[in-house]
Amino acid sequence: EGDSRGKIDEWALAGGVEGDNDEIVSLSKYLNGLGVKGATLAIAVEIFCLTSKRGDQTYSFNLPILRHVSERSGGCGPIIVDTTGFNDNVSLSAESLDANDGGTVPALIKEVRARCPWYRPCAFGGILRIRCSKSFGIYFVPDEPTSVDSNNGMFGACSADSRGEDLWYFGACDCDSTVTCDLEIRSSSGKLIEEDDFTGNHVTLKPCVQTAFAYTSIVPASNLYPCERVFLKDICEGVDSSDAEEEWYTIRRLRVFTTNFAVAKSTENLAASLDADALATVLYHKIMQSALTDGLTEARLLGKDWLISVLHSTYISAHNILQEIKNSRSFPGTDADEAMLRNRLVNNESTLSNRDILLACGHDRLSALPLLMFSLLQCDAFRSSGGPFNPSPDARSAAACALAVMSPSTFAKC
Repeated sequence: EGDSRGKIDEWALAGGVEGDNDEIVSLSKYLNGLGVKGATLAIAVEIFCLTSKRGDQTYSFNLPILRHVSERSGGCGPIIVDTTGFNDNVSLSAESLDANDGGTVPALIKEVRARCPWYRPCAFGGILRIRCSKSFGIYFVPDEPTSVDSNNGMFGACSADSRGEDLWYFGACDCDSTVTCDLEIRSSSGKLIEEDDFTGNHVTLKPCVQTAFAYTSIVPASNLYPCERVFLKDICEGVDSSDAEEEWYTIRRLRVFTTNFAVAKSTENLAASLDADALATVLYHKIMQSALTDGLTEARLLGKDWLISVLHSTYISAHNILQEIKNSRSFPGTDADEAMLRNRLVNNESTLSNRDILLACGHDRLSALPLLMFSLLQCDAFRSSGGPFNPSPDARSAAACALAVMSPSTFAKC
């Protein structure tokens, strides 16, 4: 599974690239820089690999290294298309493009489109700014000399701005693009500040996060907002109304979203608000980042340790709260108590076995975690290399990029 002690991308080392580690790191940094430049210029780089296997001969594209330019620019990542079933001598003439039979250029184009998110609404030139309450912020470690994947704490297909810690660029994105980050408490007390003084007034301040996302989109006239129609009124003057409705416009838009966080007082409260679909996407980004920086072995251990930690801490929390109820001689009979984890996970009268209880089979939200983690670690991107099926470095990179462009609901079900 590779050497987990180094900070070099082990997929790149196994990609068939000639040279030592320093040359691989230098090439990765160069491609990473190209991707960052593309994101700032609103240009996303897409990589399509048409490959076929004849006999024992296989082709290597070194996608673990090439992926940097696509991922940093906001592209959907390397896509491998097997052309075995297509004709070798296809024509690019108008007649062949109009053909509908298999093995032709239209069939190949259809296959490529099915593997990328182009059929979803897309935007380009995106700029994301995140602002947090002063007691917490986005956690990140400054770049290491050999790191090409550090992105100011943001995981996903974007590029951090070199001038600040709270600004990221997207060369292109679609409605299912996702990014994740870790938050850390930055107050000296180690707790979130929920009250503060403003101009002499003592007010309650709930922890909140605000995101501002500016992007450019090409939309038909029928999808313009009323305020946009007002600004474009002068442009449409002198144009026939029927023609104006068929026009497409390049529009710059800004979306601002502010939300506050409820602070969990226990692990049980945190588990009660669990969103398995969103968690699947977060876990993917975390494990992917670990695989790129620490190696595949450490990434798999991270996933297993995380699952054990969540189940164990939640079980202990539920057990402690149940003991407090028993010691206080209270009678938990309300609907809220029945919905809590302690009455379903730590229930002495339950028919579940101890093994099922430890795997959270009695809780609707937590019961999905073991299967979710198992499925994630068994996908082609993170599968152990010691099994009967060992994906190539190219296949691992392509699989990882395919997971990155899935919506959370689709990702959790695949």
